[in-house]
Amino acid sequence: MIEFINASKYYPTRFGRHYIFRDVSMTLPEKINIGIIGANGAGKSTLMRLIAGVDIPSEGRIVRTGRISWPLGLTAGLQRNMTGKENARFVCRIHGVTGAENDDRIERIRELSGIGTFFDMPVKTYSSGMRARVSFAISMMFDFDYYLFDELGAVGDRGFRKLSKAILDEKRRNSNFIMVSHNVAELLELCDAAILIKDGTLNYFADIRDALTEYGEDLEPPPDRRPARLRRKPLPLAGGAPAARKIKSTGGTDTP
Repeated sequence: MIEFINASKYYPTRFGRHYIFRDVSMTLPEKINIGIIGANGAGKSTLMRLIAGVDIPSEGRIVRTGRISWPLGLTAGLQRNMTGKENARFVCRIHGVTGAENDDRIERIRELSGIGTFFDMPVKTYSSGMRARVSFAISMMFDFDYYLFDELGAVGDRGFRKLSKAILDEKRRNSNFIMVSHNVAELLELCDAAILIKDGTLNYFADIRDALTEYGEDLEPPPDRRPARLRRKPLPLAGGAPAARKIKSTGGTDTP
């Protein structure tokens, strides 16, 4: 359970307090996957840190029960001067994993991250994608009641995204997701409900489609605006295969 009790979060500025949200009291339902939606700078990542307990509200309280992950994604933190392996070992020890089990998990993290010899090099030599892959691999070695994802869908190449999706589908059977994403398709696939951050308020929607509509997303597929002559399907040949359109060659090479 995650409960906000008269919670507010603000940052001091030269113009006074800038509120991310003010005097919020609500309880997030259990067994529900929740998306966090809002414009850039609205405070989505701040809200994730507050839910994780990495940050604290300026006023009021946030009560959490169950195991909640750290925010996972492109901005996830790893110690830059330590190697990926050293970071993995450190996190395992924090969670009470030692001895042979520690070594086993580290090798599984190495394999899942898929960054090869870079796993034994300092994190400061990694690209942002490599850091995110290692952070994701580390987090998937532990079972949480809530996984917090911050723009995780942008991580890795097609092969890694396919593998990570399979892992997330497995985790989703026993855990809940709270995630920030600008990818509407990803939100619709993974989330049931949503929190919309707008004008310093938090608005909970039991149906994520309602939240996306309120935010201004057009959930209907765009119309095919091509001329009718380009939308026509080619007539089949006698054998059933579609007719191929002949293109006259002008010589030379193609340029993109």
